[in-house]
Amino acid sequence: MCAAALEEYCGSIFWNTSYLERPDPDLPVCVEQTVLVWIPLGFLWLFAPWHLVALFRRPKVNTKHLSKLYICKQLVVSLLFLTAIAHLGVTLGEDFGPNSDQSSKNAGVYYANPVLFAVTWILVLLCHEGLRREGAIDSASISLFWLLLVVCDIFPFQTLLREALRLGEVRDVPRFSLFYISFGLELISLVLSTVADIPPEAKDFIKENPEAGKKDKKKEEENYPNSWLIPTLYKTFKWILIESAFFKLVQDVLTFVSPQLLKLMVSFTQNKSRYAWEGYLYAVLLMVVALLQSLTLQQYFQRCFVLGMRVRTALMAAVYKKALAVSNDARKESTVGETVNLMSADAQRFNDVTNFIHLLWSCPLQIVISIVFLWLELGPSVLAGLGVMVLMVPINGLNSETGEGQDAEDFELIPGGDDAQPDGALEDTVSLTLKRENSIRRSQRNGSVRLRRNTSVKKSENADEPKKGQKLIEKETMETGQVKLAVFLQYLRAMGWGYSAIVFMIYFIQNAAFIGQNLWLSDWTGDSVEYYNMTYPSWKRDTRVGVFGALGVAQGLFVFLGTLLLANASVDASRILHSKLLNNILRVPMVFFDTTPIGRVVNRFAKVAFVFHFFHFLIIPFLDFIIFLSYGFYVYKYKMQLFFNFIFQN
Repeated sequence: MCAAALEEYCGSIFWNTSYLERPDPDLPVCVEQTVLVWIPLGFLWLFAPWHLVALFRRPKVNTKHLSKLYICKQLVVSLLFLTAIAHLGVTLGEDFGPNSDQSSKNAGVYYANPVLFAVTWILVLLCHEGLRREGAIDSASISLFWLLLVVCDIFPFQTLLREALRLGEVRDVPRFSLFYISFGLELISLVLSTVADIPPEAKDFIKENPEAGKKDKKKEEENYPNSWLIPTLYKTFKWILIESAFFKLVQDVLTFVSPQLLKLMVSFTQNKSRYAWEGYLYAVLLMVVALLQSLTLQQYFQRCFVLGMRVRTALMAAVYKKALAVSNDARKESTVGETVNLMSADAQRFNDVTNFIHLLWSCPLQIVISIVFLWLELGPSVLAGLGVMVLMVPINGLNSETGEGQDAEDFELIPGGDDAQPDGALEDTVSLTLKRENSIRRSQRNGSVRLRRNTSVKKSENADEPKKGQKLIEKETMETGQVKLAVFLQYLRAMGWGYSAIVFMIYFIQNAAFIGQNLWLSDWTGDSVEYYNMTYPSWKRDTRVGVFGALGVAQGLFVFLGTLLLANASVDASRILHSKLLNNILRVPMVFFDTTPIGRVVNRFAKVAFVFHFFHFLIIPFLDFIIFLSYGFYVYKYKMQLFFNFIFQN
């Protein structure tokens, strides 16, 4: 019923499978004139109200300024509006002109589409003006609209071109010319929509007022949530959290789309009677899925990092604001070091959590989808792997508790000796020791100054005071650029050369088992050619399965041992470096503490163990890179030669 109405609306067939069951497939003209037109236009009309609202508000920027990019966008859209009017004029001329044929009239689509496009171009002009009034530099919805429009117009683009090549002439010159002019203007608009439109005065204003881009704090404080920390953070940053969850969901779904496309491609290669365009379609879809997966993953991480930064900044500001307003009685219950730790180490933990918080629902979702697909392929055999995964949960929990216990011991470690015998927290010990020595040094220095005053009248009376304009607190410096090799060597030395060598060998064997498993599986697939239309020997089947399983077990065992040893080595390295830092800070000259805030010193103690605890994660990718690089040379030398021989022989 719907198809018949569309065929009457278009004046041609809406759908027929014969269009695809041929070597040169194509879409019916009616589909190109209806579905491929309604998709991008419907998308724009869905998101346009958010941009049009700005037309009824007070402008946030100077509306007198018109940037060159804005003028170019409006000019291109205006030309598109003229092409739509020209399309309508051509149709009216054919039906009601002096040379018109009264027996045949153009279908309704030739009237409706130009009107739809004309209204759409007016809508785009208004959206551009709304964005300019809002002060927005770009719009994702407008860019996606142009992208959808260009992609949908590719199909009529090739339909008209193939028809002209087949007939040797252009049957409808006016519509042919207007379509390709419109397509070129749409490409230009797509490129312009990807460029940010920042007015010059806005750049200068932001440089002079860095806080201008932030929201008004007064309005937010009126409805500031007064509840527990986690609900408060959720209410404050829920939208960016939802955006990151959406991109993570899309990325997880696309992860399982690629294997299904690869399965279709394998079935295509096995069936010689299928058309070649199907293979090209699967190849293009694989590329598109990989591209979308990369884009969504980067958007997910970008929003997670922004969320973590905002949460960390909000917590630091809240702690600092509370520290300024705390009473004297409450101030005695906590030290300065504890406050500094809350603003540095503890706030940083919230920043790190935001990068992995979506794994709470993403990992179960991936496991469920994987089990479903594996069940469809393997049947009940997948339950064996599921059982092993469930059994590994308590083992991983035990390892986690062991690591946390070692971390606690590491933080509680304070070296003994004649020079330092602490009886309290780390920051209290450092503070008391430094204050005591500072008092002694200052009293000695004041005494020597009085002695010099009595013996010499040429000395200035203000010799002990700092000069006017001289800074007492030096600016903190840090190394920039790449991490030096000496830093890695120092960390390996703290881990212990024996530990480092054993961990390297274990990870080398684990990667060798992984590569061997792939090579064994590749050789196993070759048996299908050797034993084609023959009974597969049971002894060879048992050998193949046994070796493959043994390599998998070896891989899992060495991964467990390598992770355990590397974790122990990293804890030892953190303990050694922490002890050296404490030993050095208790023996530096007092001038260092006159020019360095105590909070900066405590901050180093709070974060050094945390940083070095995760430093070993840089070692594993380096080992994997070295091993897989050697494996890549093997593949390039032997396997690629077989691939090229197959290509040129066929």
